[in-house]
Amino acid sequence: MVNFAETRDINDTVTLLKGLLNPKQAGTLKSLPQDLRSLKIAYSLVSPVGTPVSQDARAAVLNAVQFLRAQGFNVVEQNSPVDGVKLMQNYYLGALSDGSVANFLFQQKYHRNLTAEDVKAGLVSPMTYALYEASRKAPKNVRQQYQDGLATVHQQMAAFHQQYPIYLTPTTATTAPLNSDPAFLPADVAKLLQIKDLNFKDQMNLIYAAWLHGLSKTPFTQLANVAGEPALSLPTYVSAAGLPLGIQLEGAPGSDLVLLALGKLFEDHQQFHFLNDYRAQVLPPKQAANPQATAPTKETGATGGQLANNRMVAGSRLASTGSHKTREVSALQPGLPQTGNQQSTILVVLGIGSLLTLLAVDTETRHKQR
Repeated sequence: MVNFAETRDINDTVTLLKGLLNPKQAGTLKSLPQDLRSLKIAYSLVSPVGTPVSQDARAAVLNAVQFLRAQGFNVVEQNSPVDGVKLMQNYYLGALSDGSVANFLFQQKYHRNLTAEDVKAGLVSPMTYALYEASRKAPKNVRQQYQDGLATVHQQMAAFHQQYPIYLTPTTATTAPLNSDPAFLPADVAKLLQIKDLNFKDQMNLIYAAWLHGLSKTPFTQLANVAGEPALSLPTYVSAAGLPLGIQLEGAPGSDLVLLALGKLFEDHQQFHFLNDYRAQVLPPKQAANPQATAPTKETGATGGQLANNRMVAGSRLASTGSHKTREVSALQPGLPQTGNQQSTILVVLGIGSLLTLLAVDTETRHKQR
């Protein structure tokens, strides 16, 4: 569960950021340059995990590139230096604690460990079960592997931002998928149900493969989360089918205000395209008044995207560096992995603490629970 705050424009988002910012972290925010055009911007049209990128996603970015160049920015095509596959493999090491914590909570109610039958019964998702089984076989140094992976990403992005302070990508690789599109393909679910019998390496390979179906739609947002960098998603594009797609601007830690200033530039030059405006401009009056009439099929693919109408969605959490992530699509921060073959009490406590944070339990309550 993640809590989001909704803002109507960039000024509103700046107010939200300043209101949520811990005063002790205010010094981590970078000042705006005298001329935003001094910032060199890199952009990418390539999925970091090698999956397809739709023509809509490419068009959204190229439209933004054209706009930025017209404003005097130096914008060049340059992919991130981070290996997206390795980044996600490391991310899943961090997610092992989610499975361990889920099993701990399951034990409190059912007084036993998770099994594959619980997936079939709908008591737990197949991926949660898979992460739990993999956590049981994780080597003792897996936490150090995870931390080393994070450090590598931080170093690579720090060097990248020395040359390119801003990184532009699609927010998602495609417009909103159909509601009938499953999170995990049935064939992958069948394999996940047998994950208990695999060794740890094969378990992690299967987890990556099973998650790839969903990851292929959102391969760009994880970099900011893992690197601890702020990112801003802007509603700049609506497809011919009437589905929205955003662009993402990512910056170095502390560049939140810089990103918002760039967002303001897009906003002031009428580069935002909201669904209600789109319908009013291109559709007959009756269809514009009836959003369902714009659906290309009976199974409209509006999982989240069409809810954005005349709002910007801002994540209500601050990044670990003190940077605020303002985006329409937000991924969870990776958790700490289990550090051995046996159940780790410390891991469970850390995982529960993280879970309580996500549930927005107030500080005083969390203090009492500890």
